[in-house]
Amino acid sequence: MFDKNSALAIMIKNTILSNFLYADIEISFDKEQNEYYISTRNKELYYSEAYGMLVFDIEQNILWKQGIFNFFFILEEGRSKYKKIMDAGQ
Repeated sequence: MFDKNSALAIMIKNTILSNFLYADIEISFDKEQNEYYISTRNKELYYSEAYGMLVFDIEQNILWKQGIFNFFFILEEGRSKYKKIMDAGQ
């Protein structure tokens, strides 16, 4: 399943990577809950002020403005449990 939200998730991943070139970012999707997970394994990145500010900016100015509330930014969890979304950038 590749829909508008999947494309949005890939755009968000690319936005993060443009700000943090070596970030370990993966996108997963929970089909049952219709939830997207943008995850990283890098604790230092995840807890950094710069990453937190970028995530908040993405939530406020991209997701929430469009009424999208099923995207979650997480640390490592969800990587193997949910379907990974593949993109050409990987």
